[in-house]
Amino acid sequence: MTQGPLLELRSVSVTFATRERTVHAARDCSLQLRSGEVLALVGESGSGKSTLARVVAGIVPPTRGSVYFRSHDLQSARRSVVRDLRRRIQIVFQDPDASLNPSHRIGTILAEPLIVRGARAAIRERVGELLSLVHLDTSLLDRRPRELSGGQKQRVAIARALAMEPEVLIADEPLTSLDVSTAASIAELFRDLRDRLGIAMLFISHDLAAVRKLATRVAVMFNGELIETGSVAILDAPAHPYTRLLVAAAPAAQGRGLNLSLVEKIDALPAMAHTAGACYYRSRCTLRAEVCSQEPALEPVAAAADHQARCHMRSQDQPGEF
Repeated sequence: MTQGPLLELRSVSVTFATRERTVHAARDCSLQLRSGEVLALVGESGSGKSTLARVVAGIVPPTRGSVYFRSHDLQSARRSVVRDLRRRIQIVFQDPDASLNPSHRIGTILAEPLIVRGARAAIRERVGELLSLVHLDTSLLDRRPRELSGGQKQRVAIARALAMEPEVLIADEPLTSLDVSTAASIAELFRDLRDRLGIAMLFISHDLAAVRKLATRVAVMFNGELIETGSVAILDAPAHPYTRLLVAAAPAAQGRGLNLSLVEKIDALPAMAHTAGACYYRSRCTLRAEVCSQEPALEPVAAAADHQARCHMRSQDQPGEF
């Protein structure tokens, strides 16, 4: 691993303005990703995970804050430098049907990024190597996406991203559109790529079972904020009430069904509108107290400097409560 972070988000915020309201998709988010590391970004739909993924990929510009890659600020570096650096960050989207050109054959889809890189020599050989990396046969080269299964199309999308030889691979909910068995095989593929290539990954998912097997570290998002971060072990001892809820709602990870009484506690809470300067999770939290009228900072949990939670009531001592 490098001494410093390979990729770093510093106080990144993303705001979308509509006619009706202003949407704060990400609020003051800071993250680091080191070479060879897998950072999982987890949270419910609408929490801001995909927005941060698109900021890292250069698809969505940050409203505030900066993204650094190899110590270069991607917002202020020279265009030629940014273009070169951006090629080293590739993204795999949730739905391969939306990201693969349906009129192109698989061979053409995989050859295009090689041509962009200027790697015209031995393209067919390299395309064969890419298919091998994702455990597909070269017999698929002359087929079009519609002739492939969902799992095969996602493997092609992964192979296309790898064609640029990235240092960072972003996987934005890559398992969500797949059936259970196919999703398990794609998760296994990501583990294989992690081990074989040593590539750094930003893995966005709500599948905690896959996250436990793949990730090095975890960052939990709620309502655009990072509310808990640390090693993947925090899923076994979460400090934030919201993270405890996510873990409780993951039967595969717990080996049991969802404890509905935990969810019922939240449903029974008196309605509470958000007020400026207060904790954003307060309206859904059964541990809320007067201090929660002040927004908490992301701070260490007990003596564990690598485990942080954005909660005044942060604790690992009440894993069944929230």
